[in-house]
Amino acid sequence: MQPDKRRTFIDETVTGAIGLAMVTVFLGFMALDIGDTPLIIVTLIVLALVFTDYVQTVKELRKQSENQETGE
Repeated sequence: MQPDKRRTFIDETVTGAIGLAMVTVFLGFMALDIGDTPLIIVTLIVLALVFTDYVQTVKELRKQSENQETGE
């Protein structure tokens, strides 16, 4: 039995969003607790990279999901 591709896309998207939120909260609290300006800047850059990777991954999964639905 083949898994539902639409369900896999939704699962990956939701678990990615939860992971993104967890990383943001953890790094945000750590950077603000320490309060060192260079650490805050580096943390913001890392969070921007994580968010960018998440968006690119979701777009790629959506494209794959649509291609599999149309049979291409």
